[in-house]
Amino acid sequence: MRKINIIFLSLLLLILFFVYCSKSPTLVENPAPNIDQQSPQSPSKSATIRILLKDSPIDEAEHIYVTINRIRVHKASPENFIVISEEEQVFDLLELKNNPRPLIEASLTAGHYNQIRMDVISGTIVIGGAEFQMKIPSSEIKIPVQFTLEQDMTAKLTLDFDAEKSIKVNKQGKKDNYTLRPVIKVVGLIIT
Repeated sequence: MRKINIIFLSLLLLILFFVYCSKSPTLVENPAPNIDQQSPQSPSKSATIRILLKDSPIDEAEHIYVTINRIRVHKASPENFIVISEEEQVFDLLELKNNPRPLIEASLTAGHYNQIRMDVISGTIVIGGAEFQMKIPSSEIKIPVQFTLEQDMTAKLTLDFDAEKSIKVNKQGKKDNYTLRPVIKVVGLIIT
């Protein structure tokens, strides 16, 4: 169980590591505060976001597979969420322990952003050679983060998908049922 949470956390770290920009790098260890690097340039200019995913392992699990199929970012303006990926991607969280994996790289308009949302549509855990489908009560994950991009800047975010905190075991007689409530947080933010 702990291994699963660590894997999910690593996945989240990878996504957070994605954000960086073209000026001198700024590293934010706690990305919750607003990182304001706005300029008087036009907000319609192009910038880039890179999201990586990482996790720490859970001891009993041999594999923890999660499927992500949609990633959106919210621009702090009258605009709604901007879909940056609808590609279905499967990750084995145990492979992300010390090896963050790119989740998405996409172009964005310059401006201030304050949230990422992703849909985790399925999860499977392998323990003792047996596969268990995990129930997912809510597939949409909300990840608060504050960053501002100017033209030609890049934000590199690393997200940690905390498998240990995300996976719960429900004992029902001799059978174990698993529930996946993804816990994903930003653990790295670099703007260049």
